[in-house]
Amino acid sequence: MASPERLRERLGVDPGAVTLLAVVNDEEKAVEVVIDELVWAAEALQCHPLVNTSTLSISRQGVEKLLQLRNQPYRVVDVPRRAASP
Repeated sequence: MASPERLRERLGVDPGAVTLLAVVNDEEKAVEVVIDELVWAAEALQCHPLVNTSTLSISRQGVEKLLQLRNQPYRVVDVPRRAASP
């Protein structure tokens, strides 16, 4: 998580518009990309195109290719789920 200033500085986006696609603006690769394994298991990922007024559906293979072309390290992790409230 980051302050609005750091989001703008590192990723070029405002709070509410944070997206995996913003890694294209992280020239120093200072941002750690962490992806939930349930999201990664989907055939396509929903991403904002650097603004939160639109959403793109991109195949997981397309996202992998973007990350590989940028030599962007990433981790897929099991994010614990909270039990639903009664």
